[in-house]
Parts: sequence; structure tokens; C-alpha cells
Amino acid sequence: MKTAAIQSNTPTIKPERPARFLRWPEVQERTGLCRSHVHDMARRGNFPSPINLGGRASGWLESEIEAWIEERTANAREATQGREGRRA
Repeated sequence: MKTAAIQSNTPTIKPERPARFLRWPEVQERTGLCRSHVHDMARRGNFPSPINLGGRASGWLESEIEAWIEERTANAREATQGREGRRA
């Protein structure tokens, strides 16, 4: 028996990347910050907190690290533009 292919007019939605944990070496490489500074910033709420992965292992969600980097970049760009506007 032949089955007819069902065509849908709904757009195909690509799933987001699956959540991924970053271990410390990759967090350090992406941020350029030392471990003690990262943990101090996380304790003060200025950096994503690590997540316990079991035992002595911890990691950071890649999406949270990327968002933190984007936020820092945007804030730095706004500050730079603000200073340039005052000079004119």
C-alpha cells in the first residue's frame, strides 16, 4: 500500500544548540580571567555561578558565559560611545 507524503505549510524551526557545560580551562580561555577572580565575581553576582556536576566536578553553562561576554562587550561599547560624545 502506498502512503501519501504529508506536506506541512508550517516553517521548520531549527532547534537551539543543546546546553553544554564548559569546564574551567575553557572558561578561562574565553574570558581571560583567573579562577579566583571568576569565583569572587560569581559570589558577588557579577558572573554566572558554576554548577556542580557531581563529585568535585563543576562547570558553567556555555550560554551563560556567552551572554556574560556579550553583555560586557555591549557595556564597554556604550561607555566608549558616551565618552566620545562628551568630547564633541
